[in-house]
Amino acid sequence: MFKKCFLVLSASYPISGIADIISLSPNPNKVAPAVSGQLFENQQPVPGATVVRTITTNRTIVEIVKTDKNGYFKFTPFHYDFPIQTKSSDTIRSMINITAEYGKNSKALWSSEHAGSHYLSFMPPAMKDLSCDMNESVNLYEFSSGYQQILPTRVTSICQLSRE
Repeated sequence: MFKKCFLVLSASYPISGIADIISLSPNPNKVAPAVSGQLFENQQPVPGATVVRTITTNRTIVEIVKTDKNGYFKFTPFHYDFPIQTKSSDTIRSMINITAEYGKNSKALWSSEHAGSHYLSFMPPAMKDLSCDMNESVNLYEFSSGYQQILPTRVTSICQLSRE
């Protein structure tokens, strides 16, 4: 009976919700923070655009959302307990890519790669309230990475990123 109850419970949540609910670890792999933002083109909101977040560690997770009528989009944090198989923590690489697709346009809202399986401390404030103009060219941002990161983490984006 417990197994049936668990299956019904897990079927009603998106995969990111399942990962948080069945977390058995007090310290799960915090792979991607929450993301929120607004998409513009010619200073007008872009409704109905497809926004795709791809998270890669030793697995690839793809999440897809649509912008609302005011061009807003949102992703919840992604944490999981899956074991990360590696010989050394130095060999783990994490990539977070967020793209927006609207009509024939496809633009990089966020693209980063860093060592380790957890997202870095600068990411939550930088990924909060993104303002993304589909007419902008890609910019390169460098953030101090902190823990075990000698070089800054590079992020490419068409969005205005917060540097809190």
